[in-house]
Amino acid sequence: MLFYELACHPEVFTKQYLVENNVAIKEIFKNISEKGSIANLNNGKWEETIQRRISLLDINRPQEYKIKIQLEKILKTLNSRRKIIYHKNQTNEIDWLKIIYKEKDDFSAILNVKTTSITYTAEDLLDSEIWEVITRTSSEYATQDEEYIKSEIEPILHNAQQIDLIDPYFDITEERYKKPFKIIVDSLSNNSSDKKIELSIHIKNQNNNKEDVIDRTNYLERWKDFFYTYSNFNITYALYVWKETSKDSMHDRYIIRDESFCAVLPSGIDERKKNKTVWSDIGYHNIDNVLNDFRTESSPFQLVAKATENDVLIVKHGVLKSKNNIIIEKDIRTAGGLQIKERRR
Repeated sequence: MLFYELACHPEVFTKQYLVENNVAIKEIFKNISEKGSIANLNNGKWEETIQRRISLLDINRPQEYKIKIQLEKILKTLNSRRKIIYHKNQTNEIDWLKIIYKEKDDFSAILNVKTTSITYTAEDLLDSEIWEVITRTSSEYATQDEEYIKSEIEPILHNAQQIDLIDPYFDITEERYKKPFKIIVDSLSNNSSDKKIELSIHIKNQNNNKEDVIDRTNYLERWKDFFYTYSNFNITYALYVWKETSKDSMHDRYIIRDESFCAVLPSGIDERKKNKTVWSDIGYHNIDNVLNDFRTESSPFQLVAKATENDVLIVKHGVLKSKNNIIIEKDIRTAGGLQIKERRR
């Protein structure tokens, strides 16, 4: 399993439980900072609750003070890496398990102060088969059919706020790419957050020795129409087309979640029913290097076009224009072209 989401009852952060189980709790949350996320239930108040409980640890007791400092550091890391996921469901501690039980299939594991048919204590979780599955590997080798794509992509997308799909050859006009795209859209549409989700797709201008993307008749219009067909109140779409240089080329394929988790897919993000391939987690500290190829002032490529569900835009002579000749942005001077957005980190 490349990515997972954990649900955690606030009682896990009561003083007595923290003191008795702090080693196991720290191990679990450190793992989340690398390849998982935690559900911030009760309209974001879960985080407030556990921070308040951590603050109750006695700083005059060396053991409690040490636990307090370590947990605060872990929570700070989780926040900076956007691992604490907003969840819009309103609940309280009494009703928490009722909500979780209804949505238990959305979570890889549920942490509680007691082990039941659906929950684990901290110690029991670390000894469980599911934890072994979660932590034993950072790569998966399998046939890239629809079932496998869903099993790996859906946890990565669950409750995400921003997805960057980077694949130089991703081509919505080909059938083998349509099913993965639909799986991605369906998964994002089911997210529990009421915040807008950004889905950005990055491809290269030269596509499998065909003529340039921006010169192919109606190609970008088909992307716009495809986005419009799958228009969703919770999702905004954008396709970015990049031109390679004589020194730098696009090759590897990635799915990046919230600029904090990245899976590399050497064979592409398409359906393959015969050959096997390897999906891998490249590690948090490598993500910036990937994103910098598709961000302002750091990209070695040149942005040449953009498509959304509403418009097709072309960059000519340093100016971004829509098809009806309206200037969207002028004086595009950086190596990467258009300033897409402010970096979130």
